[in-house]
Amino acid sequence: MSTSPFFSIITPTYNRASFLPEMIRSVSEQTFQDYEHIIVDDGSTDGTEELITRLMATHPKIVYIKQQNKGRSAARNVGIDRAKGDYVCFLDSDDEWSSGYLSELKKRSVGADFLATRMIWVNGVSGERTERPIEAFSHTMPQKIIELQIGMNACIKRDHFSKCRFNEELSINEDFELWIRMICENDLDVIAVPESHYLVTTPEVVGEMTFDLLEDMLEVQEGLKRNPLVSKRIPTSFWDQRSKSILLRKIRVLERTDGSGLAKHILQYLLSYPKEPVNSSLAVMLLYNLPGGGLLKSLVAKIKSLSVK
Repeated sequence: MSTSPFFSIITPTYNRASFLPEMIRSVSEQTFQDYEHIIVDDGSTDGTEELITRLMATHPKIVYIKQQNKGRSAARNVGIDRAKGDYVCFLDSDDEWSSGYLSELKKRSVGADFLATRMIWVNGVSGERTERPIEAFSHTMPQKIIELQIGMNACIKRDHFSKCRFNEELSINEDFELWIRMICENDLDVIAVPESHYLVTTPEVVGEMTFDLLEDMLEVQEGLKRNPLVSKRIPTSFWDQRSKSILLRKIRVLERTDGSGLAKHILQYLLSYPKEPVNSSLAVMLLYNLPGGGLLKSLVAKIKSLSVK
């Protein structure tokens, strides 16, 4: 009879001591208790080690590992190496699970390789919740992982990590980048478990994506496109549509921040996607950002104010 736990839960953490008690509480209150909780401390200096050491006295399922700071992907990979469970789940140090999270995953795990759950964004100040819907499905296309923004709200059979690990060079999208590779390289289906709720705690105001992060998203995408097993399962049209969306988001960021290169990116969009409904407003924005555009913008604004009067 196996003595290994059914689930291995992996939590990377770095200087998040204030969040850890609530995260650990949400795990300890699971209605399904056959798990190990591997917490990988990525070189914290805020008293995390002392806190976890104290909590382990009343939470014996915790496995604590401390390493030099190498980044969250490296920490998760260390946790994967240590995991003994049939399935590996991920829970970030500032997030929580609903009490029935593991129980619902266990119910749907028979014959399953990859389970994805509902995600709920919780305002860290007001407590307001915003749900990211996920309907029950199975045998889905791998690009659904990106469309549904499946991040750490995933639970995967441990065997599939034998060849696939987190890319430790990535600073963003390292989650779905791994999921896509794993699904395509192993020809896996995804099963959605909407009854399980993964709660993501956010600041009162969630910052918009920066230009550099959008550039990183494109870099991740290009890497996936070069993978022949990925290209067999995800059509070029999907990546083209996503590139268009990212380019438009870059334009909006540059517009908001008065960043350089705005005119270049608008022109790129207009030439690449000449029939988009947004093009008329982008063309006006382009004119305003050409030499003399500031004067034109002021003139238009004055004309509008006069017409209102």
